[in-house]
Amino acid sequence: MKKIFKLGNKVINEKNPTYIIAEVGVNHNGDISIARKLIKEAKIAGADCIKFQTFSSSKLVSKTASKAKYQKLTTNNKETQHAMLKNLELSKDDHIKLLNFCKKEKITFLSTPYNFDDVDFLDKIGVSGFKLASMHLTEHFYLHYISKKNKPFILSTGMSNLKDVESTIKFLNQKRISNYSLLQCTTNYPTLDNEANINVIKTFKDRYKCVIGYSDHTQNPLSCPIAVSLGAKIIEKHFTLDKKMSGPDHSSSMNPVEFKKMVTAIRDTEVLLGSKNKFKNKSEVMNEINMKRSIVARVDISKGSKIKYSMLDFMRPFNGLKPNDIKHLIGKEVKYNIKRLTKIKKNHLKNK
Repeated sequence: MKKIFKLGNKVINEKNPTYIIAEVGVNHNGDISIARKLIKEAKIAGADCIKFQTFSSSKLVSKTASKAKYQKLTTNNKETQHAMLKNLELSKDDHIKLLNFCKKEKITFLSTPYNFDDVDFLDKIGVSGFKLASMHLTEHFYLHYISKKNKPFILSTGMSNLKDVESTIKFLNQKRISNYSLLQCTTNYPTLDNEANINVIKTFKDRYKCVIGYSDHTQNPLSCPIAVSLGAKIIEKHFTLDKKMSGPDHSSSMNPVEFKKMVTAIRDTEVLLGSKNKFKNKSEVMNEINMKRSIVARVDISKGSKIKYSMLDFMRPFNGLKPNDIKHLIGKEVKYNIKRLTKIKKNHLKNK
């Protein structure tokens, strides 16, 4: 992670805590009052950021397009995708109000733009960066357009294979675009455990010099802590006030209580992971005197004897010569009688 990747006032890197995004998406149901409640609850739950979606249904999907399979299961099956999304739009004025409300609540506002006008609008109102959907991974021209705003962007990788990811990274490198993050993601709501493929995070970390994260759609509370343990520095999770609300994504989202538990689990995971450096902790320094061993006489040793391995043993506490010092004692002449189980000291031995 050579380049500083920053969203709002937080730098995202190996040294800092995992950056946690509460993905509202369209879980506000087109109601700005619900959106405000979501912002407050996300902040209370411990999210660093809350993310919405910026789109015009007429520009995003045709009026005859059917819904995705998971959308049919969670909404009116007879309704078109266009009709559903039309009711879930936020106006430009709503965006500005929510951005200002986020500033007041001290949580970063992000949104996913779905076309060029959306990008321009979000840039104009002063967002700190962009979160792009998985469908954008293979839209190189769109990524190039966004990069010209000179703001960081997060890119999910659902519905793609490694070849697709490689192609996009190659394109970004060719264009000298480096201010981005890459998230492992499976685009299915909810994602089955055997489709999460969280190990891909390790592949991304080995291959790419950018911040790596994970966008989770599973219903398994272990998924995000596991991702963090593998090196994810950004976690994105769908967020709702109530899983029973009407709408395509509520049922596969976390409510405030669940989200707070996830944040706690992630923070606990970070504490448990600790440092990559191996060192003695303070508690270990205190314990080693009683747990490690010193060199002692296995038998009574007479003055004038020369030390042999068979004369020595190891015994707690660790307040004498170290066991690894035994090689320096062999063959040395003893100046005094040493009783069995006595701790061996340097002054017991002649120097030559």
